[in-house]
Amino acid sequence: MIYSRVVADHDSYAYGFGTTHWSQVVGAGSDNPLERRSNLERLCRQYWRPLYSHIRRFWGLEPAAAEDRTQEFFAYLLEHDILSRAAPELSRFRTFIKGVLRNFLNAERRRDGRLKRGGGQHPLSLDAAATDDATLPEVASSDPLPEEVLDREWARRVLELAREELARKLRSEGRTVDLEMFERYIQSPEEKPPTYAELARQFGLTEWDVWKRLSSLREELRTTMRFRVAETVRDPQEVDAELEQLLSLLK
Repeated sequence: MIYSRVVADHDSYAYGFGTTHWSQVVGAGSDNPLERRSNLERLCRQYWRPLYSHIRRFWGLEPAAAEDRTQEFFAYLLEHDILSRAAPELSRFRTFIKGVLRNFLNAERRRDGRLKRGGGQHPLSLDAAATDDATLPEVASSDPLPEEVLDREWARRVLELAREELARKLRSEGRTVDLEMFERYIQSPEEKPPTYAELARQFGLTEWDVWKRLSSLREELRTTMRFRVAETVRDPQEVDAELEQLLSLLK
């Protein structure tokens, strides 16, 4: 699969993580409502599509309706200040948000009417998170359960964000060959990746050089994914467990 092509190494790395987005939202220092709102917007914008996918599967909604329901969920988080009441023992944003979302959707299903979009709050600025629905599969009875959809899309989003961040890093460092090789090697899961020999011929390198460059890129991508995962946990000791769980969903 696409992830195993690039991050084949399974070594553990020791990194120091600073204050995470999740802890900024619900931990010490989040008493300022404007700061909390800003952090919530940033975190939810990054993982908007997994939540949208879950909601669409849960309700069997058309794209526009699912987008409205997703926006309503974010307004609900703000209106009821849900994140500030997170239990101290909860450390993963994904785990926490799944429980809140489940309760929200069950409550909405029991209501006769739908809430007005935004619930009286100023809508979150999530325009950058608008999804390309063509990338999402049609809902079918044989599809995974909504929670499984959320986990799988969440894992894909973490990988996507990490790949984008690594690509920006390679561009900024002028590593053109590494970037082109990276993009050439990581194709869609349906496509067969090029061999080291093919890449060596394309870029005028030896197969050994190709192996070394791709090994380095694997490590860099894994490191970038770890930092992305660290944004969604409060306890740095949870990073490895959350990362490995997400990686298992990408195989």
